[in-house]
Parts: sequence; structure tokens; C-alpha cells
Amino acid sequence: MQNSLSAMTQRGVEILGPDTPAGARFEQSAEFVAIVGAALRQAMEQWRVRLAERSADRQ
Repeated sequence: MQNSLSAMTQRGVEILGPDTPAGARFEQSAEFVAIVGAALRQAMEQWRVRLAERSADRQ
């Protein structure tokens, strides 16, 4: 989902132009989506590690 949202916001920048107010907002949105996506991937990896640790502790 993050990839398609990122692609859509980038496309908005291309269509509107980064120098227009709307294009600048799309550009900021694309940056925000990238940051949130990276944070979510990191959180998911931490969760996998915790689940694996719990599973190992129970054996």
C-alpha cells in the first residue's frame, strides 16, 4: 500500500509541478509517506523479533 501511495503522490508532483502550491504539498506528502513507511517496516521487524523470542522462550 505504501508503494502505491508513494507513487501516487510522486505522480501528483509530476503533474502539478514541484513549484506550484499543490505540487509542493504532494511533494511533502510523498516525503511523509516514505518516512511513515520506513518506520512501519522497522516496527514490523521488531515485532517479528519479539515473537520469535517469545516462541523460543516457550520451548
